[in-house]
Amino acid sequence: MKNNRIVIFDYLRGLSILMIVLYHFALWFPINSQNLNVPFFLSKIFVFNNLILNLVFAILRLGWQFVGVFIFLSGFGLAYSYLSKKENKIFLVKRIKKIIPAWQFAILFSFIINFILVRFFKSDLIKIPSLDIKDYFLLFIFPAFIDLKFVYIDKINDTLWFIVLILQFYVFFEFLISKIKLLGNKKFLFWTLFITISFRFLSILILNQGILPLSFVDSILGVVLKTFPSRLFEFSLGMITAKLYLENNNVIKNINIKEFLFGILLWFLGTISTYNIWGWIISDLLITVGLLLITIFLLKRLENLFISKYLVFLSEFSFFIYLFHGRLIQLFNILVLKSFVLIQNYNFLFLFSFFIILYAFQFLSLFFKNQEK
Repeated sequence: MKNNRIVIFDYLRGLSILMIVLYHFALWFPINSQNLNVPFFLSKIFVFNNLILNLVFAILRLGWQFVGVFIFLSGFGLAYSYLSKKENKIFLVKRIKKIIPAWQFAILFSFIINFILVRFFKSDLIKIPSLDIKDYFLLFIFPAFIDLKFVYIDKINDTLWFIVLILQFYVFFEFLISKIKLLGNKKFLFWTLFITISFRFLSILILNQGILPLSFVDSILGVVLKTFPSRLFEFSLGMITAKLYLENNNVIKNINIKEFLFGILLWFLGTISTYNIWGWIISDLLITVGLLLITIFLLKRLENLFISKYLVFLSEFSFFIYLFHGRLIQLFNILVLKSFVLIQNYNFLFLFSFFIILYAFQFLSLFFKNQEK
């Protein structure tokens, strides 16, 4: 491993992509709880007639929360590389040149999988994707700004919105760096926190006037929470952490049991706040900071275990895994649904599918490791 890598963040990035992939697996898993006697608010979590499987499923359904950790890591990685190198002028150009070809290949890949889904595996489990060449062409050429409402992305591959968000941050990155130098760390974080909360508050206030249909409000709110002003604090926190780490790398080592317990409290409050529309003003912020404190504390204790090597592999290929996992998971889950006709056992199918995905990661890790030798 290269000397300039920060191992704890490799673990954190690997864990984040694993949780996001497993979240999408659970989100699109072909099962519902209509035949189980559970309260409505638990119907998306308690879907099996087995307590252990329900607990596993509930944990996986929280995997979306690691998106905030990913945004933090993007801010950290970008700022760390930028501040530690002298060729800053061409730095962002190199980063964008690396992302765009992978994005374009992902669009082409999405078309192939969508064609298979539409022609051979039509299902109520997924929104019918578009096969209109125009939609793919627009995103292929203009990935960052033509689709601010995510109209085309939702038609093609609804997990790619995150790449659009990161490209938006790339555009404003040097402006944010200049503001850190002008304001200092604390004032910069205060103002980014103020902007994030204000943007979310005003968005919810405008959308919650009762003028628009509730379904439309939920749809637009989802878009609002995927744009860079609403996630500015998480990205900026990553930038400041990188700056502090370059000045003193003990900033990560100082997370101990008190910070861990405080993280649990923040995470719990953030998770509870998602059950009310106004809670979304602060929910992602609390969840992200809480998860960072919890996971960094725990991951520091995994360094000598096998799982640490597994997480490092996932970290190295996290960007490509994110680009391609969405449609593959949907195709996989539809195949699972087809299997149910023969097996008639959702408990078995869930366990079997869950371990197949984990084994696929392990197989890929061994394959790429052998390729490097």
